[in-house]
Amino acid sequence: MLLSSMYALETVTVPTIVVVRNLATLVTTVFDVAFLKTKITPYEISALLTILGGAIYYGYKDINYHYVGYCWLAVNVLATSGYQVYVKRLVAMTKFNSSTMTYYNNMLCLPCLLMGAYLQHEIEHIDKILVVPPFVQFLTFISTLLGFAMSVTGFLLNHEISATSIMVVNNSNKFVLIFISEFLIAHTQTMQTATACLVVMIAASVYSYLRVKGE
Repeated sequence: MLLSSMYALETVTVPTIVVVRNLATLVTTVFDVAFLKTKITPYEISALLTILGGAIYYGYKDINYHYVGYCWLAVNVLATSGYQVYVKRLVAMTKFNSSTMTYYNNMLCLPCLLMGAYLQHEIEHIDKILVVPPFVQFLTFISTLLGFAMSVTGFLLNHEISATSIMVVNNSNKFVLIFISEFLIAHTQTMQTATACLVVMIAASVYSYLRVKGE
């Protein structure tokens, strides 16, 4: 998930990632129903199909379309969805608390991250970490703390709600991300893509409401 997300950011915009990643909610629901036997209503199906339609239209009208970036996003969607459902099963099968689950999760990530760093020749430049500006080091430290907090709270949520609802929670801050990206970083949206983005966000919000109401 981490690697595919970072590689996607190299070639596509933040709003594109936001829109396409909402498809993870749809894929997670399919896995949720198939493997965890979660019930789903016709209204929820309608909201999910609206997300799918909006995402497809967004990709069709995306002026910043990049084939490699969308391939990485597809990998990210599948990895994220499979991860959420599998973690949900692990939580049900084991007696580990959130801290223990976070420990094992991060330890198992290390080999993959090291392999990715090696393939991208990043290990050769590891000495440059020591000479980056203090402010960048500070931001990296804050990012590490936030990542740890996300991991712990994610496992806590797995004890309380379904895998699909977790995906909805993960996507709930996307309005803020799009606003920051468009108005503080760079303007990348046309009227068509902005409309498609809005449709996807509204459908995701409706789906979130229906899931919370159902639980």
